Amino acid sequence: MAEDDTRLVAASRHRDHTTRALPPREARPQQLYDLQPGDPDRLGPFRCIHRLKPGAEPINDDKPTPLLGTSSAGTGDGFVVIKVLTGNPTAGGRIRLREEQAWSHQQRVFRGSGAEPDFSWVAREFYQGVSLDQLVGQREWTRERSTTAARMILVGIAQVHHRHEIHCDIKPGNVIVNDRRATLIDFESSRDGVEQRPRVVEATKAYASPEQLFGGGTDRPISAATDLFSWALTVHHLFAPGRHPYCVDGFDESSMYAIDQAVRAGIGAPSPNLDPLPSGGLRDAVARALAWPPASRGTAADLLDLLGETGTNTEVLAGATKVLGQPVLADIAEPAPRTRVGRYATAAGLLGDEHLAWEPRVAYAGAGVLVAFALALVTLILLGVVRA
Repeated sequence: MAEDDTRLVAASRHRDHTTRALPPREARPQQLYDLQPGDPDRLGPFRCIHRLKPGAEPINDDKPTPLLGTSSAGTGDGFVVIKVLTGNPTAGGRIRLREEQAWSHQQRVFRGSGAEPDFSWVAREFYQGVSLDQLVGQREWTRERSTTAARMILVGIAQVHHRHEIHCDIKPGNVIVNDRRATLIDFESSRDGVEQRPRVVEATKAYASPEQLFGGGTDRPISAATDLFSWALTVHHLFAPGRHPYCVDGFDESSMYAIDQAVRAGIGAPSPNLDPLPSGGLRDAVARALAWPPASRGTAADLLDLLGETGTNTEVLAGATKVLGQPVLADIAEPAPRTRVGRYATAAGLLGDEHLAWEPRVAYAGAGVLVAFALALVTLILLGVVRA
């Protein structure tokens, strides 16, 4: 929707509900990005080799930056994701790292953590899978697979809520499909389900609940029901990529705000457009999860009851990663060498390591020539003194 289009969604009941066919997308591997100046080369036993998200901003003290790493000992133990903050993280940053560490332990993928002078970090195993946002729109990604994935994600949410946690950022990009499983990842925005202290909760707006987008005070707090609203939007995306059930087309914050103001004034929210979803238990569960008041959404267990057998006897997710071929890192390239001030004296010797760029190499060569000339001059002077 255009930025200046602020029509209320109530008018969207008269729109064309025909599901548009999307062209198949080209297979693409997971994107890797160059390390930036100031990024660490090594953290604990790991060598840092790439960023996992784009951007040139430096690592900050509040939201962890994800790096791809591998064992610096060359033991072939596979790749790790390292969530990194600067050495003096904020209180919110420490909470995010702690929650990432707790989740990694629970999933048995924890690989290490540390607090060093310049960086604080947590490392976990790297999921060799494909995110849902890469799979949606592929010809091989069928409606049956979408139905199965919807159920698996909801089961994962139920497990998170059983541990009294709230994920707070459910979206297709935070679901990794590997073999027969769809797994929730990225818990750095999560919070304790009984946490009372104020805290900014980050979420991707297109998959955020009304209470995340606009707040709500004591009558509409961030709760487990928040994840259910985001789950419903994620499921809707699986069947209607790029569209939003409450907006005329894609997500539009001004339309969502208009609905929220109407609800606060006592006017009921319009019915979400769920025509792209298959009829039956899945559509019923999504409709309940999209209720504007959080208290009306029920629990993950309630929604699983509505699903019934939906997704349990359909096409399994096995082979989903084959849709994109081998998705990740078998032929990973080493990052380009980086030049840094203060890196000329290294553990590899006087002339530094083999990864230095050509500028310091030239500097070293020039310094070497000057040193050799000085030594020769001193030798000649000493020989002259001895002969005299």
